Amino acid sequence: MPFEFYPLALERRKESLVKMTLMLATLCLTATACTSNNKYDLERDETTYDLPVKVQDPNSLTPSQQEVYASLQAHHPLSFRALTAMMIEKHVRASAAQHPAVTSGILQEFINRIAPVGASTPEETKIGYEFNLRDFFDGHDLMINNEKTSVVDIYAENRMQAYSATYLYELIRRQRGASAFRSTNEVVIFETGHVLPGYVVQDAKGFTLVGLETTQDGSGRVQFGSVNTLGSPRVVDAELFAVAEVMGDKIANRAEVAAAAIQITAKKYGIPLSGDATNFSSAPAATLQQLNNSIFSFGDPQDRTEGDHPRTASNDSSSNAP
Repeated sequence: MPFEFYPLALERRKESLVKMTLMLATLCLTATACTSNNKYDLERDETTYDLPVKVQDPNSLTPSQQEVYASLQAHHPLSFRALTAMMIEKHVRASAAQHPAVTSGILQEFINRIAPVGASTPEETKIGYEFNLRDFFDGHDLMINNEKTSVVDIYAENRMQAYSATYLYELIRRQRGASAFRSTNEVVIFETGHVLPGYVVQDAKGFTLVGLETTQDGSGRVQFGSVNTLGSPRVVDAELFAVAEVMGDKIANRAEVAAAAIQITAKKYGIPLSGDATNFSSAPAATLQQLNNSIFSFGDPQDRTEGDHPRTASNDSSSNAP
């Protein structure tokens, strides 16, 4: 039976998350692992992102977007943690009309709750948070609904589609911190009318691309193979994806920024680029406000099914829930 959204259930989850916030705050006062005030940790947290972002009207930017834009223009470092918070804020702000009770703090605590403890590999993360998500919704399975493009929809309704699930995965992986996040070469993979998270593995033969299909249960591992023979997918460094998502529809030179991010990623992992990989046409003005209208997206949606429908089983034979 599909999960139904009830305001009372949302209120109960809010109360639970508020209690968890207080508990975590208390623990953080005494635990040595809480290093938010550690200077060395903060220095590692900051990175300069070289994307040629232009905007039509800087005054139209939100405070978060202004901070990112100023950082990009001045080539100054931007905090990994701050960028994560901005990603959360974007989806909360975009979902305010549908879910006005959901705040950035509530969504952050939801992410804290479902993030699997001890998971290190991308596959362990996906299997773990889906198991925790099922527990959060009292055994109800996560449903696909192509209108549910926000992470807030997952929290409030247990409904997702490829973009919102990819975004949630990125937020959960980012909870590990900048150093751990970067150690697994996280990327976001754009196919015709589709998007999924992934990572790049290096061995003696070179680089291999692996994806994680969020519309499948379990690990959803997709072996794309050697980066030398990828073909059409557009591969974007996950940190550059985050910067572009925070700026969103305020980016005036979408094609230029998308091409730059793909070229930076390609150089990092030795990915050969065809003309199509960096050939972006402008998105129609009517679609710019859509939350899942990433500057990297291309082609018509692969899934046009209306309403709720279940995810499929993972094609990865090694995929097992805990």
